[in-house]
Amino acid sequence: CHHKNWEGIKRICEYLNEDSKIGGIDEIENSDIIYSPSNSFDIKKIRDWEKKKWIFGPHFSVFPNEKLRIIDYKRDNLIYIFPSNWCKKIWDNFDININTKTFPFPVNTDKFNGELNRNSDEIVIYFKNRNPKDLLLIINYLKSRNWNNIIIFDYKIGYDENYFIEVIKRAKFGIIIVGHESQGFAIEEMLASNLPLLVWNVSLMSEEFNSNYPDIEATSIPYWDDRCGKVFYDINKIDEIINLFIKDLNKYRPREYIIEKLGLEVCSNRFKELLLNDNYNINSI
Repeated sequence: CHHKNWEGIKRICEYLNEDSKIGGIDEIENSDIIYSPSNSFDIKKIRDWEKKKWIFGPHFSVFPNEKLRIIDYKRDNLIYIFPSNWCKKIWDNFDININTKTFPFPVNTDKFNGELNRNSDEIVIYFKNRNPKDLLLIINYLKSRNWNNIIIFDYKIGYDENYFIEVIKRAKFGIIIVGHESQGFAIEEMLASNLPLLVWNVSLMSEEFNSNYPDIEATSIPYWDDRCGKVFYDINKIDEIINLFIKDLNKYRPREYIIEKLGLEVCSNRFKELLLNDNYNINSI
């Protein structure tokens, strides 16, 4: 399980005052709800399997594969979850016989927080799975405008989370240069820290650097609205879009958006809805 997802599930259980544990067959047989993020198994071999709620995913694979065969049948008490609607849409286009639902994990808005309207001249760049030439283009553009105080966080190289928190709390704004994201925790954590973002978005999975993905519709920002900042696709329009972005910099309310859409309370209530309501969907997010 992605460590952010696991942290989110634990926080949801605590918020709902429900017991949770990691375990094997004995624990499964004595539990009401079983969540398996990356492993499949034949639930029919579990005692009273039809009385339990089974949640699988989203870490089986990028596209449906052999792992699904063991659980490949529709039951009201079995679902496979995705962290965003665009990921779910991809799987729904395959011939699979499983109930699929979208469920984003909560952002830790206690750990990630910050004030609006910073006086800092620091600009944060978050870079992940894109052509290094794209990063260089942005750096050179910023320097051409004498914005030289640039701090880069590169996902592949890795970084210290405490330093990340420190920087995004004080920076003036952030620039996102990433490939497709299923949820995009680092981006959402920047937004939760009230950092307005300028996003160089993708539209296809194949835009990921050195990937073999097909030209399937995708996005860098599954969760976003106008309170968060500005988005562009064409580097030739960077000057126009960044001027509009800077003009409105003090008007954005990114933390407000994250709390409303991905905060602990709303995600916990959504989790209850996921378990109790067969008609649950969040297409409106």
